[in-house]
Amino acid sequence: MYLNYVEYNDLIGDDLELKDFNKLLKKATIQLDNVTNGFYELKHSLDDDLKSSIFTYIARAKAFKQALGLTIDFMNQLQVTNVASLNTDGTADVQIGDTHIQGAGLSGTITNGYGSVIPDEAIQLLGRHGLLYRGGL
Repeated sequence: MYLNYVEYNDLIGDDLELKDFNKLLKKATIQLDNVTNGFYELKHSLDDDLKSSIFTYIARAKAFKQALGLTIDFMNQLQVTNVASLNTDGTADVQIGDTHIQGAGLSGTITNGYGSVIPDEAIQLLGRHGLLYRGGL
């Protein structure tokens, strides 16, 4: 896994229980692997980047971990793990950081435009380090 419980608590400082963290970690990992097209899942080693002597590799790996922590926190705060549950849980207006979700039912929207349960702050971190995949299949 990309992030452990101690790292998450150091990054976010939340009171999320370990069992909830483990459940959300799996779901958040899927979300990040999707928007990065499996950058660390298939092509690169997160551990190698963290140990690299190249500053940009280290910064990229740290940003990925931060984005994962932010995504777990986002999922926990909203109690959603996928876009379908986000759009159908009857949520009224909710704002966490720069991400704003409006309306209830199927008209609910995610303003990051990626069709994922990833907060804008995490998208910005990934984008700043070239981790967002925008190509076709």
